[in-house]
Parts: sequence; structure tokens; C-alpha cells
Amino acid sequence: MPDNHTIHLPMYFRWNNIYQDMVAEMEEIWTTEKLPSLNCFYKCVKAHFRHVRRPRMTRLGKCDTCVTLAHNLNLSQSHQQKQQLRKLQDDHTKLHRAERLAYHQRRDQSFKDPSEILSMIIDASSPMFLPHVAPFPKGFCRAERLKVMIYGLINHSIRKKFLYLLLPTWDQQGPNLTLTILFHQLLQMKSEGRLPKQFFLQLDNCYKENKNKYLFGALAFLVHIGWFDSVQISFLIAGHTHEDVDQLFSTFAVPMKETSVSSLPQFIEYLDKWYPRANSRPTAIFLTCLYDFKTWLEPHLARLEGHSKPHSFLFKKDVDGDVKLWYRDYCSSKEDWQGDQNNNGVALFIDLPQSLPSQG
Repeated sequence: MPDNHTIHLPMYFRWNNIYQDMVAEMEEIWTTEKLPSLNCFYKCVKAHFRHVRRPRMTRLGKCDTCVTLAHNLNLSQSHQQKQQLRKLQDDHTKLHRAERLAYHQRRDQSFKDPSEILSMIIDASSPMFLPHVAPFPKGFCRAERLKVMIYGLINHSIRKKFLYLLLPTWDQQGPNLTLTILFHQLLQMKSEGRLPKQFFLQLDNCYKENKNKYLFGALAFLVHIGWFDSVQISFLIAGHTHEDVDQLFSTFAVPMKETSVSSLPQFIEYLDKWYPRANSRPTAIFLTCLYDFKTWLEPHLARLEGHSKPHSFLFKKDVDGDVKLWYRDYCSSKEDWQGDQNNNGVALFIDLPQSLPSQG
């Protein structure tokens, strides 16, 4: 917390889950020797980690499944039913933690072999209002202030972080916004000859900006023109989407509670202070325009249905050389990739665009 040393765990964490993860990681990576028992682990937490707590309330969005199971467990008076609900809670926890682990593995692969794998994550922060005054005066509640949208991108392959800043003019652009930010990165890497053949992209599970046919079509087009052999896009489970990019946001959000910022240039200047280590400091980029990918792709895209439930999608060429879409329920699923009724890949295009997107 900003005013003390308390660290809040995510709401869905339980100490026994952390213990299980610790044991699994130590067995796999570090040691095969005798590991501490759960009782020993609890004693260690009590003795050395009193400042780490599970919050009772949070301002972050909560997972529907987590809330429903906890509510039903509270109401249940049957021991058998409680056991069933706890089993469902454990299964759900294993699922969303497996999804998070799959993302971390792709990220680590990109760290180790950037010439073969490109990994990125993009997400939005809460907007910033300028001038920002701390402490916040009550009279500012009705004042007209400049709203600045902030999007974060982490490019794991080149180990760099970016903050994209834009005015509300561009806030309602849906996939155009995500794709403009994405292509800003890809074009820079392409010009430097640093694009590998596999691309992993992690996005927020939001239909308006990310999980739609326009973004899918743009990623498939990258495979068609040969920038990548395959592109895989994954979405974490709703309510469990907070990742390393959110830590990027909190690093400036916490000191801003005690720091007045009068302008956008001053905010960018303060980044040097808030991120003292150069290797973790994001590069601030102010977007002055967006590209209209939506209008560019619309006439060429086939109708796409049934893509709301799966959390992982793959774009690659089939045996005939046509780029198709495959999907599965979760990135960590052991099942094979699925396609249409004949298990061929799903066709995204009626025909392919011959031009380039214009500025919107």
C-alpha cells in the first residue's frame, strides 16, 4: 500500500495455493530434496510475512466464477456440498493459474530466444486527468481537466516497455487503437530486421478492442504477407487478467497520489524519477493519429461467429497456403487446435486487401 509496507495478494490467492505452487516450482527447477510441509510453510508466513495479506475488498473487477462459488459456499450448510464447492474452487484456481503459467512460459521463451519467438502484452490503464494536484482539492471535482488515455505495451523479446499516451479523440476507436499500437512496434522491429517467425500476443479479454474479427483479420494478414509463420493470441480468464503490464502502471500510479503533475511533458519527465532503473523505465510515446484498420478490412472479412468463449487462437497457413484460424478453450489446454465442422481452419477472408489502411 502507498502509505505503509503492506502487500496485498490478489483476491483469488489462498496460502495453500501459494504453497502448492512453491512445491511444484521447487520440484521442477530447484531441488528434489525434502521440501517443507504445509504446516512449516504457515509458520514461516506468520513469522516473516505478516505484511503480506489477502484483502477483504478490492477495486479491481472480480471473477464471476470466484464470486459465485464463494457466495454459494457461504450459504451452504451441507458438509458434502461444501466439499463439492471447494473442489470447484480448487479446479478453477488451477485453471487460471495454469493460464498465467502458460503466459509466463511464452514470455520466458521470448527472453531466451528472441530470434525465434516474439512475445508482447498490451493493456490499458485508468485515464489520467491533467492538471493533477496532490492532495486532491475538493474544488477540482467540477473542474474541466484534460483526459489522457494510457496504454501499456511490454515487448519481451527486446526487453522494453512502452507507455502510449493519447487524447480522448481516439478513445472510441476500438480495434483501430490496439492495432495502431501493435503495428507501431512491429514496423519498428521489421525495419531493424528483428522479426522472428513466431508471434505470441497477450491481450485483455475485451470484445470491443481486442476479441473481434478486425484484430483477427489483421493478425492473419501478417501471416499471409510472410511477416510470421504463425501468430497465437491468448486472453486470460476474466477477473484474472492482471499481469506484468499492470505492474508497469502501478509504478507511476502510486507516486502520483503524492505528486502534482501539471502537464503531459512534466509527466514524461517524472518517469525518470518513478522508474529509477533504466532497464525497467518505459518509453513514453504520444499518439497523434490512428490507422483505420476497421474500414480497410471490413469489405474483405467473412462472417465470424462463436469466438467469444475460446481463450486462445492460432493463425497459420493450411496445406493449400491459405491463412486460417484455429482455436481452443484455453492456452494451457491439452486438446488439439479446433477449426470448422470438418476440423479445417476457419476462413477469415472473402478476398484479401490489396491496399494499406489509411489514417483515421
